[in-house]
Amino acid sequence: MNGYLFDFAGRSRRPLISLARALGLRFVPDVAGGCALTEKSLAPRVLDLVDHDLTAGVRDLQLLTVGRHFRIGEETKLVLGRNAGENRALARLFDFASREKALLRLVPRNFRGPEALLSGRSSPDILARAVALLCHYVQPFTAGFARKTLGFYEQCKKTLP
Repeated sequence: MNGYLFDFAGRSRRPLISLARALGLRFVPDVAGGCALTEKSLAPRVLDLVDHDLTAGVRDLQLLTVGRHFRIGEETKLVLGRNAGENRALARLFDFASREKALLRLVPRNFRGPEALLSGRSSPDILARAVALLCHYVQPFTAGFARKTLGFYEQCKKTLP
């Protein structure tokens, strides 16, 4: 080791692992997927957050990694879960973040479908758009749907912009 700065370059971690062993470190973490901020799908979400919420906190940043994101008002964002795991993640984020910010959690009761978090100002019009988007992502032909749910789904589809 000739000094404090090293010329690590490229994607190989061999030089870094060698340095860690030379320094006596026993545990060197495995390679992760890289920085989430470099993912193409996350960058627009970060820019949207910065453009619309200067008071964003840790929970807002965690929310960026979950679900489908829709800006449905200048001060309102909707995040829909894409699967059961994301629905659980939205529920956890709601439990923590609802103390810090105005959040609504939308949970289907008589059918299976995405759960959603509505962040920011809400109004009857905003809530109607949020429910319409939630209904748009329901898969109406999965097992367990009632006839009245399909009728509700069709009504919601008609309200989409």
